[in-house]
Amino acid sequence: MTKFSACNQRVNQSAEDYAAELKMLYDKAYPTRDRKTRDEDLLRRFLNGLHDKEAKFQVEYVKNPNDIDTAV
Repeated sequence: MTKFSACNQRVNQSAEDYAAELKMLYDKAYPTRDRKTRDEDLLRRFLNGLHDKEAKFQVEYVKNPNDIDTAV
């Protein structure tokens, strides 16, 4: 749970790899969460952990995704 909550994108890490890492950590930390909660938690952590703030703004406010896969 702590690793998931503290996970941020590394400087040379692609958005795809970052998303995959978050999904893996989430599934280990919260294996019984329902799909809606999982999607909301993953998307929020993904957006909060992006190191490129301009990309974060574009994804969050322009693209307005419903889940992490759409955000990536």
